[in-house]
Amino acid sequence: MSQCYFFTRMIQEKTILVTVVIVVVVVVVVVVVVVVVVVVVVVTAAAASVAVVVIVVLHVAKVAAAVLVIVSKYWYLLLLVLCTR
Repeated sequence: MSQCYFFTRMIQEKTILVTVVIVVVVVVVVVVVVVVVVVVVVVTAAAASVAVVVIVVLHVAKVAAAVLVIVSKYWYLLLLVLCTR
């Protein structure tokens, strides 16, 4: 039981760190995507390109959300594995 408590505390602390890292990565990805979008729109200045850029931004947002869900589930599963040993 004390081993499970130790791992629970460790994972709680690491989950905070992982969450911060995920937020930083998502912010960096969003900034990069926005810069690319601005460059593409400025260079081409075409309506078709704007539509493509919007679709790309939506896909990047979906991927970022999926990564966040996967990482949060990974830590939960890790806690289960460590506590059942």
